[in-house]
Amino acid sequence: MFKDDLRVAIFTNSTIVKLETFARGLSFDVGHLVSEVLWWGAVIAIALVFAGYSAPSIQITNPRCGVLALLDGSGYKPYAYRVLTTWLLQAMAGIGLSVTDGMFTIVGTSLVGCVVAFRYLISSFDGYRARSAVIAPLLVVVIAALQVSFPYTMVYDMPTLALFIMSYALMTRQRWSWYMVAFALACLSKETSALLVIGFAAMYLRKMSWRNYIALGAAQFVIWCAVHGGLAWLFRDAPGAEMETYWAQHLIAVQRLPLVIVIYGALVIALLVAIFNKWKSKPVALRWLFVSIAPIIGALYVVGGTPFELRVFFEIAPIALVLCFVPAGAEAGVFPASLLTSPRGGDELTTQHAPQPD
Repeated sequence: MFKDDLRVAIFTNSTIVKLETFARGLSFDVGHLVSEVLWWGAVIAIALVFAGYSAPSIQITNPRCGVLALLDGSGYKPYAYRVLTTWLLQAMAGIGLSVTDGMFTIVGTSLVGCVVAFRYLISSFDGYRARSAVIAPLLVVVIAALQVSFPYTMVYDMPTLALFIMSYALMTRQRWSWYMVAFALACLSKETSALLVIGFAAMYLRKMSWRNYIALGAAQFVIWCAVHGGLAWLFRDAPGAEMETYWAQHLIAVQRLPLVIVIYGALVIALLVAIFNKWKSKPVALRWLFVSIAPIIGALYVVGGTPFELRVFFEIAPIALVLCFVPAGAEAGVFPASLLTSPRGGDELTTQHAPQPD
């Protein structure tokens, strides 16, 4: 009798423990689910608000670079090469969406993609997995506000930004198959995707086997050349040039708007101070991306950007902002922990003897 009671008691206690464990797990899952639903709701709301502000400023009727010109094939080079959004708009038109609705959909979806990509990038750094859910939307709000402040935008701006952020994240995490997909789409979105090849070359020099380094670099080079070469042949008869130059307008702006130039210069200096503050404590992966790409973007702005055209900096803005918001993402002077080991021999990244930007 005593043994039967003991068995019942043990069974009952065991069952209670299992139920309590299940309940705790269930409550955790429900809480996590609720927080994720709220997070996605907030992200989508942010995207809809900024898409509503941004979409009306998109160039539509401009005969050189407007959406209508790109859709009917009369757009000028190099704008004609940026075919990803053109193809998406054509596909949407095929299912009955108007050009306006298509642009709103592309901008809104791209903004959501920017937040997701930012979260994926920031969460790869030690200690920032939880905070990435808060930091990522804030960074996108900053960039979207800069875009809205400019008098005009292009339909491919936000898709290009989203693809660049995701490419940076996948490159940092060494998800090479998915990176090549994102890189190929970035090539179809804008020819500045060549900057990603330069960033990869700087970031992984002497940090992986030469075989992998050369193979991955060559694959990106071949993809970019194939895409850009194919588009150059497709639009060989289009008017325009490979690159438009506006450096003379910068000289005029300096003469006519010296006070504005000083204000913008002060803002740039403040941003650089925030970026380089405690420089060596910041993730070395992002440091290499910044020092390899930012000078090229600066030169492109002077030569090919109009005065105060902040959208020119979209390709480097994600890295610059993360360097400001993530002051110590990983251990001082090393890659994120996810990059320090590899399941295959010869692929390990090492930072002991690797050069670092001072």
